[in-house]
Amino acid sequence: MTQLTRMPRHSNKDLPNTLRMRKILRMLMLALVVALPIASLAQASIITTSFAGIGPRQLDGASIGDWTFGGDWEAFNADDRKMPAMNAGSRTHSISYNNGLFNFQSMSLGGRTWDGVHTGRYRVARQFVLNFSFLDEGGHTLLSDSMTLPNSDAFLTYTKRVAGVHAILFRPSGGSFDADGQWGNDFVPRLASITSSEVPEPASVLLLATGLITLMVLRTGSRD
Repeated sequence: MTQLTRMPRHSNKDLPNTLRMRKILRMLMLALVVALPIASLAQASIITTSFAGIGPRQLDGASIGDWTFGGDWEAFNADDRKMPAMNAGSRTHSISYNNGLFNFQSMSLGGRTWDGVHTGRYRVARQFVLNFSFLDEGGHTLLSDSMTLPNSDAFLTYTKRVAGVHAILFRPSGGSFDADGQWGNDFVPRLASITSSEVPEPASVLLLATGLITLMVLRTGSRD
């Protein structure tokens, strides 16, 4: 007589537990896929570089932190703030980023060489127009703009997002030069600060793209 062996049956109660575990694992994977690229890009935080207190000194070609000054920059001894000023010995002034490219956010500028300068030949005008251009590493212009600085001790902030900048080139208003070819009306503005962020490296961008693609694949699979 042949004896039949009954095979054990899996309880239907195990199925919901399995599905629940798969759902938890999928959620953990989604969180990891999203968190890694965001964390890598978060390293490119916004930084404000203050140039106060760097003088007194000549800054022609000098590097301060991540920035290099081009033209006749000087932090005057008479300036209690000791900020870099665009002196009258050059038609143009520039500041460039030593680490390649940055994303511009804003900059703060003042119209006087130092606080309280307003008598005599200095500051005969009520306000001054400062032109500037944002350049890439090849020297090509990304954006040109201007701002009017008052003849006062106040500092104004110029705000605009410009991506992939290597340098900022400053010029006085068109034709505003003295007889000796220098800046007009002894216009020697000060640069107080620059706010910027680093351009994400290609590896971070690739990681973000990979994460987004993986996220789409996982979401598509969860609907099946």
